Amino acid sequence: MTSLDLSALTEKRHSDILRDIREMSNSWFKVTQRNFALSEYSDSTGRKLPMFRLEKDEILFIASKYNDELRAMIISRLFQLEKEKIQLEKEQNRLLKIENERLWDASDRNDLYRR
Repeated sequence: MTSLDLSALTEKRHSDILRDIREMSNSWFKVTQRNFALSEYSDSTGRKLPMFRLEKDEILFIASKYNDELRAMIISRLFQLEKEKIQLEKEQNRLLKIENERLWDASDRNDLYRR
């Protein structure tokens, strides 16, 4: 997730989310020895603007600043993203297996013709 996603979920201005993340960064670093990952995105006019790419634990830390309902929404969204990632990985593995079987069959046929 990104700070933009968090902004949409919280219905707060992205600039406020950025401010909150920056205010919380020292506490986060003291505990984890990690900084939030600053990145950027292009808005509709092509301007490059800041955003943060956030890991699951970082999102939960930031979300704890807001209300209980919001925290539940964020946790739910994180689990949804994890499920989607797992489904995508399963589909990729299924397609790779099919491709490997297809290549193996072709290789076997070539070996039969060479004998």
